[in-house]
Amino acid sequence: LFPIVLIAPFLLCLIALIVTEGGLLSSNFRLSLLAIVMMSLLAATVLRNAMIENATERKLIAAMDDLRRAVDDRDLLLRELYHRVKNNLQQINALVMMEAGKVSDESARNSFKATAARIHALGTVHRLLLSSPAPSRLKVHDFLEELCRNIAGSQGAAERGISIEVRASDDLIHIDSAVILGLIVNELVTNALKHAFPNGESGNISVLYTARSDGGARLCVSDNGAGMTAESADSLPGSGVGGRIVAGFVRQAGGEMSVENDQGARIMINLPPDFKKEPETGAS
Repeated sequence: LFPIVLIAPFLLCLIALIVTEGGLLSSNFRLSLLAIVMMSLLAATVLRNAMIENATERKLIAAMDDLRRAVDDRDLLLRELYHRVKNNLQQINALVMMEAGKVSDESARNSFKATAARIHALGTVHRLLLSSPAPSRLKVHDFLEELCRNIAGSQGAAERGISIEVRASDDLIHIDSAVILGLIVNELVTNALKHAFPNGESGNISVLYTARSDGGARLCVSDNGAGMTAESADSLPGSGVGGRIVAGFVRQAGGEMSVENDQGARIMINLPPDFKKEPETGAS
């Protein structure tokens, strides 16, 4: 179509020139025909630009379709990976609990159970990722609710009259940050359940996660129990496996931790703004 639109006006102009030279048409008609030719050339230019834009748009749409398929394939692979990891963690957890049942020493058995709880916390991350709309991110509130529900069930909190309250923002955090947060909360809540309410006392444990104005976040785990004792302090930063886990992950996240012991224990952790962000490729 474009060659016809471009060539036809020139042919008309040539014919008009020959005819007017023979005296068959007036010069005014020749000028009118020339104006038509110019308009035709302008229309041809517009048509040519439209054709180029249409071709570019088709290429862009095709590229976007390819990108969308690539993203869908990546999401599918990620979800399959999370599913396999979740199943593997469940199997490892079951093996650890089996070994715990074979051990007669109470201290060793408790160590096995603590390890199983940490593995279960990791499994919770990957299980929730399977249903997350963002394949590499979790809602903090949903994650902490599920995690604390599992901890309460495994420790028999309801039967002991101990409640765990979770208040958290709807921030999305990357899987790497979710693993760190989950292991920290697992240690702190488990420690409170073990030591904050001796002699069958009931009480409340609070898990609070709030966003800060600078883009960071604050995690606070507190209880209204007996407060810090020498035994419970052994599980906090600086002592014991659980304490070293908490201190190590807080340090890895670039956070700061403080501990208060007034009408119960309160552990506050300030997390930097980049805690919630996806780590850069190749970052350690």
